[in-house]
Amino acid sequence: MLSARLYLWYLALVLICGSAVGILVVGTGGRLAMRLLAATSPDAQGQITEAQEVVGDISFGGTMGFILFGGLPFGMAVAAAYVVLHRALPRGAVGGAALGLFLLIALGVISEPLRPENPDFGIVGPGWLAVAVFTLLALVTGASVAVSVARLSQLLPLPRWSALLFLPLAVLATAAGGRVLPVAILIGGAIIFVLVNRLIAWPSATAARVTTGLRVALVVTVLATLPRFLTDVASIVQ
Repeated sequence: MLSARLYLWYLALVLICGSAVGILVVGTGGRLAMRLLAATSPDAQGQITEAQEVVGDISFGGTMGFILFGGLPFGMAVAAAYVVLHRALPRGAVGGAALGLFLLIALGVISEPLRPENPDFGIVGPGWLAVAVFTLLALVTGASVAVSVARLSQLLPLPRWSALLFLPLAVLATAAGGRVLPVAILIGGAIIFVLVNRLIAWPSATAARVTTGLRVALVVTVLATLPRFLTDVASIVQ
């Protein structure tokens, strides 16, 4: 069944590429960024951050916690956004970097990493370095997702049944640990995906209109959120 294979294929791209980027780029890169900011703030050594970490103290537990609960979810979220929006973006790493910048502008000051209410910006700094480092990390994260998704999509062509298609199901089933909600979300997503693919025909003209609509939505979102982003970034830099 093509729709089921397509759903599993997208799921595999998101989980495999998102996990890799989340560990290697977001997790490791974010931890290095924190270390850099701590090194440039000697007066902050020993202070407690919002996450209850000690500035200057790089522990194994803290690093693993950051990667597992910060890097992995963020990496998979960026991968999911890229899979949904890739047709509206430039090709390759440039498109991924554009997505990273878009997510930073649209969401970065609302949640992380440039939330101005974060008290850590008053502990470590300077502010301009924090903004520069996290902006670079967002660009590299998006570019890495685009490159890894393109590579895996070539290694895992859609028509072929492969064990990799079932890897996300095994991972999610293990992570669910018997909980009903993750399984229900997975099954519900599959049903919705299959129904949409059966009910909607996507001729080239319709696909082009959808792509144009996505691009317009991205531009409108950036224009709507950019003033707040610039204001909040300015408050961090000052």
